[in-house]
Amino acid sequence: MELIAHRAGNRIDTVGAGLDVADAIELDVHLFRGRLEVRHGKVLWPFRIYWERWELLRGEAPHDLADVVAAIPEGAHLWLDLKGFTPRLTRRVLRQVEVHRPLTVSTRSWWILRPARQVDGVRTFRSVGSRWQLWAVRRGRFGSHDGIVMHERFASRDVVERLLRLTPHVVVWAVDDLDRASALARIGVTGIIADDLDLIARIRAETA
Repeated sequence: MELIAHRAGNRIDTVGAGLDVADAIELDVHLFRGRLEVRHGKVLWPFRIYWERWELLRGEAPHDLADVVAAIPEGAHLWLDLKGFTPRLTRRVLRQVEVHRPLTVSTRSWWILRPARQVDGVRTFRSVGSRWQLWAVRRGRFGSHDGIVMHERFASRDVVERLLRLTPHVVVWAVDDLDRASALARIGVTGIIADDLDLIARIRAETA
């Protein structure tokens, strides 16, 4: 079972704690005004005002991707979730991140994964966050990507078993409960993404 610390890479001060318990740390990467920003919040275009869950985020500026990568130990596995609509974002990210380290790239904008698929050693995952995306991947409209990462609400036994016939990796995000994590492991999920680092440690102990 692969365990990924959700958003642990978005702040430099949480990188170490995430690496202590998880196999990989996740970063959310945006391209805004020519800058690669690491943040989970959305931007109120065209202003540099950030928000999440309909609340303004104040007093916390996003990091530059280069600064975050420089703070992460060499050899640490990075999971980059790309928040954009153009392959230009992917190409710029790959230029800034050393591909000698373990690297996974995911996005809900499936078409921007192509540059990453051309780099040896980089895993590419299609992210499924809506029912139409689930419909597409369940019917094999999938391509040669390395895996699927989907919201936990879609993760039934039938869905997971069907996807595992198409790809070796099915990873689930937004898991916030140990019982749910255990149930996902039983139906064949190969990885879990969670916010709570204590929960990740408990999942590891439970599924070891």
